[in-house]
Amino acid sequence: MQNKFKLIATALILLTLTGTANAATYYVSPTGNNTHDGNSQANTFSLSEAQEYANAKPSEEIIFLLASGEYGAFSDSTNERTSWAIWKADIGEEPVFEYISLGSFLGDSNKYLHFEGIKVTPGALHPMHGYYRTASIRKANHIKFIDMEFEGNGYSGGDDSAAIYMWGGDNIVIDDCNIYGNDSEFESAFENGIFARYVNNVVINNCSITGTQHGISAWGKNWTITNNHLYNLDSDGIIVQGISDSNIENNRIHDVRIPPDSDYHTDGIQFYYTKMGNAHQPSNQEHVYMKNIVVRNNTIYNIGRQGIFMNFGGYDGTSPDAQNITIENNLIYDCDMEEIGSYSFVSYNNANQSFVNNTILGSSHWREGSEVSKIEGNLLELGKFWDNVPLPSYNNYNLLWDWWGNITKGSNSIETRWDWDDNSDKTLWKEIFTDYENDDYNPSIGKAACDGSVNGQEGVAIGALPCPEEPPQECVDLTSLTNYLSEWKLENLG
Repeated sequence: MQNKFKLIATALILLTLTGTANAATYYVSPTGNNTHDGNSQANTFSLSEAQEYANAKPSEEIIFLLASGEYGAFSDSTNERTSWAIWKADIGEEPVFEYISLGSFLGDSNKYLHFEGIKVTPGALHPMHGYYRTASIRKANHIKFIDMEFEGNGYSGGDDSAAIYMWGGDNIVIDDCNIYGNDSEFESAFENGIFARYVNNVVINNCSITGTQHGISAWGKNWTITNNHLYNLDSDGIIVQGISDSNIENNRIHDVRIPPDSDYHTDGIQFYYTKMGNAHQPSNQEHVYMKNIVVRNNTIYNIGRQGIFMNFGGYDGTSPDAQNITIENNLIYDCDMEEIGSYSFVSYNNANQSFVNNTILGSSHWREGSEVSKIEGNLLELGKFWDNVPLPSYNNYNLLWDWWGNITKGSNSIETRWDWDDNSDKTLWKEIFTDYENDDYNPSIGKAACDGSVNGQEGVAIGALPCPEEPPQECVDLTSLTNYLSEWKLENLG
């Protein structure tokens, strides 16, 4: 009965895989051998035999269901496909790979390889460089990692280890994956959770990443980084060194702090230049001009230094090194946990920045090379446009605490420069929120962020979080009221 149920469940899962209803299905196990044809769970391919079979049929869509056990390495350097080969854990099974290596620096290749439900262990040390990488993609296109586990076993700063390492490639999907390490407090997994250079059309969605120095290092065009949970990291949640036409949305990033005696620069999301110099220098081939990037609906807290640090670098005095950056609906709080005077939000060297509906606790600063076109509907605690940084032409409906305990709101509410006063009273500011002391930054009903006094729209919030709904009015039970009136009439009127 159990085997019958398992076969039915397997068939149902196959039908849910996009475009795989008519795919041929084969079974693989660590004990499979070349005398088997892979057509049943009792007659399985070995991994190497299954790979040979797939390589011989590059235009056919094939599903390989993997039994529990350790398979060693999965390596595919030069083979190309035009249809998907799906390597997937069978129902209730727990296959383990030592590492996955795809593609080659020698040239681009279309792989169409889909991996799902497989655990990948720290793997073997690189024979020349001595780092661990559980998955490597080198100029390989059309790769999917779905519901995978990548387990690290610790790193030392600068060892180039990575759960997923990508250098070159196109159309990569990493969805619902888990990257983690051992139980040590710091440096428990890999130096990099997901590392990339020159990779385009990437989706990283609904992944959990912990124990790494950098959670996600992005570089390329058309990246979508959404719904991920990055926490207990040693340097950066998401570090962006060269992307364009990309979205970073709905991520939760927290508890980013440096290990003892290290010099890591800890940020929630960091935009940073790739090399010295700037994108306006034709000789600098390594530098990427970053543009058309949306950072929206992210929650960032408990960060060693900055929540969002935008230092695009290479400002040549006339043209910023990035443009069209949208910062919208982000909640940032409890930054500068290292207590060195860092800010919650910092912006350098970018043009046509739109800064809308953010809630930021701690200081927000716009510095050299920042050109902000729109700043609207923000709920900001402390802030500063530095000397020679122009105020935006569209500067409306912001609500700010001005360091003297005053609340500034309405049109043109951003001041050029504010002075510091450690003794200022936050009473009025704290009342704006549901529970400021316990990090509940939802706006309070009837206070300035929701009462319409700032934007003229009562119930439409200033900042990243919505106004709470008004408590429902108590309804009158008409039946009870009718019965009561009838009884009263009989008793009093006869």
